[in-house]
Amino acid sequence: MDKLDYHVQLNVNTTVERAVKAISNVSGWWAQELDGVAEKQGDQFTVHFGKTWGKFCVSELSRDRIVWAVTDCYLDLLKDPKEWNGTRLIFRLSSEGDQTVIDVTHEGLSPDKECFNDCTKGWNFYFQESLFGYLEKEHGLPGAGIHAWLESNGKVLKGKIYTRNQLSTEMNGDLLLLDVKQTKVEQVLSAYSVRSFNGEVGKPRGDYYMLLNNEPGLLEDLQNFVTK
Repeated sequence: MDKLDYHVQLNVNTTVERAVKAISNVSGWWAQELDGVAEKQGDQFTVHFGKTWGKFCVSELSRDRIVWAVTDCYLDLLKDPKEWNGTRLIFRLSSEGDQTVIDVTHEGLSPDKECFNDCTKGWNFYFQESLFGYLEKEHGLPGAGIHAWLESNGKVLKGKIYTRNQLSTEMNGDLLLLDVKQTKVEQVLSAYSVRSFNGEVGKPRGDYYMLLNNEPGLLEDLQNFVTK
């Protein structure tokens, strides 16, 4: 492991045995769309986020260590969609008093990778919020869309992007829909149009659309993103 590889540590009020079981239930905290299982060594599974997908093999699974090896992938928003190939997700588990320490490394996801910054944000959400919540409160936040962001008037706005054929069921409330024209990894740079989201995606011109929470004046501000 390179010390610069993505790394995060969780301290959770649960047993090691329960943590292993929860991590292995991939659809409980990471991906809503899942093929296969990750319950024992040798299992294979594929996670889907629209056009983006990753295929993993459970190369190790014990009480104190889980390793998922990336055997193939297609990361649609990257210049090299195979960037994760050959990398590994490594979970190290140990007991510390009444807590379980989960030490996670994405071996091979290093700062020289195009995906590093945005994938770090995504992993932080899925580990620190979704997996943590799944273990602490039995409430994970598995996703179907890809976490994305844009910058408007010096403010960073976060949302999710979906392929044109996906219908989002994980975001609700007062939302805006951007028909995405151009991205840089997970940053939205421009859009064909911006409108209030009424539950209908319609027929976007771009390959993706983005949903983000609305706020006063934001619809007008985001007209700067519209290019024909």
